[in-house]
Amino acid sequence: MISVKNKIIFFILLFVLFFIVISLVYILLNNKDSRTTIDSSETIIYVDPGSGETIIVTPDKIPETSTGKDILALGFNRLIDRGMTKSQVDKLKSYFLDYSNMLKNPIGEVSISVDTIGKLVDNGVVDITFDITIDRDQLLAAKVKYTGFDDPRMSLYKSNKIIYSSR
Repeated sequence: MISVKNKIIFFILLFVLFFIVISLVYILLNNKDSRTTIDSSETIIYVDPGSGETIIVTPDKIPETSTGKDILALGFNRLIDRGMTKSQVDKLKSYFLDYSNMLKNPIGEVSISVDTIGKLVDNGVVDITFDITIDRDQLLAAKVKYTGFDDPRMSLYKSNKIIYSSR
């Protein structure tokens, strides 16, 4: 039979062993090796609500800005899923640059609300409509029209009034 003294020693050893295992797990999970860990206090993670795309800005990455020559385009690949070609989508991006150049402040980001994408085909003419958010602030409606592989035409609307037309 095991004496009370041996039971106490056994439980003390069990407690010490448990404490050592917990300490090792904590050390392994909280390794601060800079080669494998990003300091989350300096990392900005933004999930665009319209497109669902994730933007990650880390301390060693310059934030996305527009120089008037480029725009961060979110959700545009979903237009390819709806039947547009890459060159047609690239043309749409160039229209946003044209629109941006008309503005006092250049556009830095355009996000398509992918849940609003609608497509109608009538006698070979394709109409695609969707809502967009410019610089996470301004809400607009877009209408794209094209036939086959031709360059699309795009119009932007604010409160049902046209504010830009590509042609």
